[in-house]
Amino acid sequence: MLRKKEGQFRALWADFGELVNLLASGEMILADAWQPAVMAVKAQGVPCSYAVPKEGYRGWSIGISKIANTTNDDAVNAYADYWLSGPPGILVSEQGYYSPSTQIKNVMDPDKYAFWYEGKPWIGASERGIHEGDLRDGGSLEERAAKVSYWHQWPDEYDYLIQRWDEFLSA
Repeated sequence: MLRKKEGQFRALWADFGELVNLLASGEMILADAWQPAVMAVKAQGVPCSYAVPKEGYRGWSIGISKIANTTNDDAVNAYADYWLSGPPGILVSEQGYYSPSTQIKNVMDPDKYAFWYEGKPWIGASERGIHEGDLRDGGSLEERAAKVSYWHQWPDEYDYLIQRWDEFLSA
């Protein structure tokens, strides 16, 4: 909290758009964020990279789960089938996430799949700040997954962490 009082922190981002704007403007040079923010900055033509911490990544998981005893079984299944199908899975992948669908390789352009999932160089016209020959930060899905040091989850110390965060914000 001393560092905050000394002015080390000019801003703390509160949402995705604010994070992207702070990084793209150069006001922020380092952030605890996720790769889609990096991709959004690159899409503006601003050099930006996703760091690979020596300690490893904090892993996040996306996916669809059905709540037990739902009365909308058909709707839930249709929703899950849609989001795990081709177009949404491709959209998620091209933002820097990974689709949880094992079918993504069958529906995604092979060159894009090679870039996003296999760590191969970008082939083709520049797109969203990615240029011919660029590599995805952190490598392939296999390389990135091997560097996950822990999975983000609801921590046992949640109440304590929120108390400390509130103290930091009000310092």
